[in-house]
Amino acid sequence: MRYRLKYYGLNKEERKELKKEYYKTDTGERVNKRLNRLLFTGIIGILFSILIFLSRNYIWELIISIILFAASAVFIIGGFRLRIRVLNEYLVKKGKK
Repeated sequence: MRYRLKYYGLNKEERKELKKEYYKTDTGERVNKRLNRLLFTGIIGILFSILIFLSRNYIWELIISIILFAASAVFIIGGFRLRIRVLNEYLVKKGKK
């Protein structure tokens, strides 16, 4: 399913207003909590992978830190992409009403 990317057509103030409006809804509150948890998990994972990388003694620690860093980066990037997708869906549905 292709979405129209109305979100990118908005200016900064309109985006802020859209976020405030969406996060006031019940669904928006739940989604915001989940996406913030995903961001927090990604940041903790990156910090932990850096810690493992700096204190490495064996090659397997290097491999684990690289894998953890990559997974954490995917969490962070995916969270931002999901946030934009959810806001765009809300904007499209709001425009249809």
